[in-house]
Amino acid sequence: MKTDLPPAPARPPAKRRTLQDRNATLSVWLHQWADDESLPMSARNKALDELWRRKEEDRLTVVEAGILVGAEGATPKQVATFSEWWAEAKVTRLHAPGPFSERNLRAVVGDVGTARYLRPTRSEELRVVVLEADTLVALPPRVASTGAVWDAVKYAKHRKTPVKVILPDGTIQ
Repeated sequence: MKTDLPPAPARPPAKRRTLQDRNATLSVWLHQWADDESLPMSARNKALDELWRRKEEDRLTVVEAGILVGAEGATPKQVATFSEWWAEAKVTRLHAPGPFSERNLRAVVGDVGTARYLRPTRSEELRVVVLEADTLVALPPRVASTGAVWDAVKYAKHRKTPVKVILPDGTIQ
């Protein structure tokens, strides 16, 4: 538990907007107010209701990610860098082409709400991944910007879809 947090005010704020503002009312304070038996039940219920509202809001946030991989697959350095990116990303749906096999992908990402795997990569299938995803990670087989994966990256940039390109040596472009 963090010790550098400001102390919680004695009561939850009276204004609903202040209570719902994540910067003005910390979740730690909501837990404290919900457990404080010296507060009236209405104040405790207000804190509990806001906690549940925040949990539901976080649960409903859907982030669809797509992986652009060539028929050659990915290098171990690309997979390691992708694993680091995955640990930070909060992805709920994943779109991946066939070469990044389900077994290999599960080993890297663990569990994800929904995963859709496509047949071995062709340009049209990579375009489908680009169309369906909110954010993309590309694992091109070579640095030279030629081939199906690079074409999909160009298409994604044209559509203004955020793309992280992980080069074969594991660096992010």
